[in-house]
Amino acid sequence: MVALACRKPAELGLPRVRWTCRSLTAQLLDDGVFTSIHYTTIHLLLEQADLHPHRLLYWKRSHDPDFVAKAVHVLWYYQMARTLRQGGEWVFCLDEKTQIQLLGRKQPDIPMRPGCPRRREHEYVRHGTGNLILIHDVVEGTLFADTPAYNRSGPLTDALEQHLALYPQAQKLHYILDNGPTHDSAHTRRWRAGHGGRVRFHFTPIGASWLNQGELALSAFSRRYLRDRAWDDHRQFSPHVQNSVQYHNRHDACPFDWSFTRNRFREWNRCRTSSTGH
Repeated sequence: MVALACRKPAELGLPRVRWTCRSLTAQLLDDGVFTSIHYTTIHLLLEQADLHPHRLLYWKRSHDPDFVAKAVHVLWYYQMARTLRQGGEWVFCLDEKTQIQLLGRKQPDIPMRPGCPRRREHEYVRHGTGNLILIHDVVEGTLFADTPAYNRSGPLTDALEQHLALYPQAQKLHYILDNGPTHDSAHTRRWRAGHGGRVRFHFTPIGASWLNQGELALSAFSRRYLRDRAWDDHRQFSPHVQNSVQYHNRHDACPFDWSFTRNRFREWNRCRTSSTGH
């Protein structure tokens, strides 16, 4: 039973993508493993073997040849962000969320009450999409946001130009970001070169955007201020984002307690590249 549960149904010529207790029971009976058995017994046997055919866990591994060097470089800036601030260098993380669905509802939500959660009519109305650029201050946890109409290099550098104007006293501004196509395009490189070294980009390893704190900040911002919102018009998106950022900076701004230091990374990387290959 365990051997069969660990095989894909397709290996047996079945169109199923995964086993259920009933389908596994039927296959075991067809194979003559049992002459008679109930699917509830198979369920108990799966529990005893700690097998969960209905579950799927994703994993991601970076194949960047410079993975270690880039990761250590980014982690150094996280570790030294406060010290760099004292010398006039500010560290930020940038991330983007594109094609945000702005969905409205034909009927208003019914508010929750004791014993009954908030209820929502299932039909929706499309009001287009929105784009969001979010910049996270590593030391203070404050946010800067822009909502460009398009996900292109021009709107990105326009947003960065607005952000630079907020820090005239900074000698250098460091941005940690992933390897999105607009982040290292010819237009963006020319814009960066035009600032004479005052603007520095630090890219996370390819396939390791989880090292970017901006990704965490964007996820938290989306959960708090965007998710489950019903939109009446796409023109609400930009004012709502700016109001939310102002509210966040006044009430919720907090730096991440980033404990994944360079030393912990090296230890983790040794385990990852051990003989097990994980």
